[in-house]
Amino acid sequence: MQTIQEKLSEALELCKTSRKDLAIAEKQFSDSLGILANYRKRKLVQNLLKSLITIRNLHHTDAKLHKLLEEENYPGAIELLLECKMSANTYRHFTCVAALTNKLQETLECTEQQLDRVLAQICYYFDSVKYNKLQMAYKLLGKTQIAVDHLHMHYISAIYNTALNIVHMYVSTSDVVDTADNTKKIYKNMCLCVGQESFIPCLIDLCKALFKIVLSYHQLVKWHNQQESNDDQGRVVDIEDSFNKQYIKQKLEHNLVKIWQDVQSKVSNLLLNSDLAMYKFDQFVQVLGIVHRLINVGEEFCGSKSQELQESIKKQSDNYFKNYHAQRLDELKIFLENESWEICPVKPTFEITQLQEFRSLRSALKNFKNRQKYIQPVPYSNSPDCNSSNHSQDGSTITGNYFIRYVEHGTPFDSALDETIIEEDILANIGDEGSCYFSEESEEENEELKKDFVDEFTDDAKIPIQSEKREKHSVKAPILTNTTLTVLRQIGKYLQMSRLLRPIALEILLCMNQLFDYYMYAVHAFFSTDLTVSSNNLYSQKLSSVLKRISDNLIREPASGEELVPKDKVLKPLLSQIVDLKRPEQLHGLAERIVA
Repeated sequence: MQTIQEKLSEALELCKTSRKDLAIAEKQFSDSLGILANYRKRKLVQNLLKSLITIRNLHHTDAKLHKLLEEENYPGAIELLLECKMSANTYRHFTCVAALTNKLQETLECTEQQLDRVLAQICYYFDSVKYNKLQMAYKLLGKTQIAVDHLHMHYISAIYNTALNIVHMYVSTSDVVDTADNTKKIYKNMCLCVGQESFIPCLIDLCKALFKIVLSYHQLVKWHNQQESNDDQGRVVDIEDSFNKQYIKQKLEHNLVKIWQDVQSKVSNLLLNSDLAMYKFDQFVQVLGIVHRLINVGEEFCGSKSQELQESIKKQSDNYFKNYHAQRLDELKIFLENESWEICPVKPTFEITQLQEFRSLRSALKNFKNRQKYIQPVPYSNSPDCNSSNHSQDGSTITGNYFIRYVEHGTPFDSALDETIIEEDILANIGDEGSCYFSEESEEENEELKKDFVDEFTDDAKIPIQSEKREKHSVKAPILTNTTLTVLRQIGKYLQMSRLLRPIALEILLCMNQLFDYYMYAVHAFFSTDLTVSSNNLYSQKLSSVLKRISDNLIREPASGEELVPKDKVLKPLLSQIVDLKRPEQLHGLAERIVA
């Protein structure tokens, strides 16, 4: 019992000591434990505050996004939206954030639509800085290839809408046929309604607008080629990025021809659905110059020969020339029927090259013999390699470089579309170094011919002979009439047209022969048919057969009743009443017969 009592006393003392020590410990460490507890609470509150701030920022994303888009910081806008989506996914356990996730997805889709609208604007004016931002934004979205596909569709739409709007400006609404059931026919029907006086301004504006689109696509391809070139200079590119760039390159190169096909299709529709037959020659040459320049643009753009455009202009040239030739034959008939067959006084030094209509051919005719002696003739060829006049020695195109000359402002169709275009674009393709269509050299030569006569080149040297010397040699003036000069002038015009309307040059030269045939037949009909001597005794067999051919193929008798009149024939001319071939005192018109 005593032992137990001693043990209890020791236990009691130990408890008293422990309680005393605990009281001291409680007094010393209670403040520190409170600090630790408060720190833990603060961390929890800070984390909660951070989450609340993030949620608040998510709710205010629209304002930041709108500001970034206004500043055209498209990569920053997409990056902001993607970060917000990740944050929303992190805090999706909050009820308010779960509802915000759908809103962010809609905002992202709206932003992509806005990017697509900006991408469509690139079709009209290529901005490399803006396009670079767009590419970075689509790369963040992982839609680089989709963006290129969309861009191609935008170019197709831009070409169609631009052509439609341009033509619509020159057409009144009442003239347009209702084609709501078939939208594809709207443009074609609008082209049919373009007035004759509005056609050339409409064609120029259409070519200007379409050139801007083509220029934009050319700069787009150039930008991607430069990017690829920069990547090849030692910088490591990941496989996915390399694959995307290869896809874009192939897509852009493949679409070059498609873009140009759409462009020439729109211009061809306007050409084919317009009636140019009644245009003056200068006006038609202006249309020809515009189309030839557009063809040159296409060749520089994608190497295309623009067959559709060439066929269109060939068809219009054929229609125009048929109408033009018929008018000239009728005009010649009127001249012949009013001709008095008296000598038209001209200087003894007169030559065909002094006529205004031969001005464009003067240089070529003057140097013809000399060029034949020293230069081998170069046959005309459509191939670039054979087209010597269109290319310089370094291979650069003289009439081209449109995408360099007009990269900042303007178009090839802004300048006056007159003789400059004819010389630069049309005659540049003929391969005739001596042809200077209405050049300054021709003007100077014209002045020279007014003062002096320049003889043709001899085999040895050029011998200028002054008009005074010619008079000393008693050179007789050529026997000409007003109608003769008219035929010569028309021949000069036809030669000009054969150079300009090269697709139908053969037809033009054949029609030029008809002018002479008609003139010669008129002389025969006026002054030979009334002779008592049979023409078989006067004419050779060949001449008789020629006159019969002319009569069968070119001359028609006055139509009777409802008889159909051939369009390719002209009425037989009648001798003017002022010419009397029956009076003996005037030797039955011997003077007129000699002149004729």
